[in-house]
Amino acid sequence: MEDEKLIPRILIADAGVLFSAIAYDGPESTVLDSKMFQFMIAPHVIEELVAALPEFGFGRQEIMRSVYHAGVDVIGGSPERSCMDEAWRLIGGRDPSDVSTVALALSTENDGIWSSDKDFDGLVGIIKVWSSRELLGRGAKKD
Repeated sequence: MEDEKLIPRILIADAGVLFSAIAYDGPESTVLDSKMFQFMIAPHVIEELVAALPEFGFGRQEIMRSVYHAGVDVIGGSPERSCMDEAWRLIGGRDPSDVSTVALALSTENDGIWSSDKDFDGLVGIIKVWSSRELLGRGAKKD
């Protein structure tokens, strides 16, 4: 049985929740602004945000500023080959753009992935996937 009192500290953030946190004032922005968690992202997440957020008036500089002010760490470098292979096996068939996020989760010390993307549902029992609702239930509030 999963510990319902577990409070995660280090989470790998998916591009979708960061998009929502930056573009909208909702649950994702509350979680990101709570300063309760340390977030890490793979470098490709920045590129996904740069591609998706211009229609909301955000350019690369504003996105980088938002990520920096939220304390999100961009983890560069390549995960071990075995982690990339395992990530492809776990999620590559559903969404290849999520492979580097899963590889980052497999290759670093963390408490799971923060995402609302249903593609991560296949990771149950392998990597904990936290929803914004779960993180709010653990006490995340705007700082």
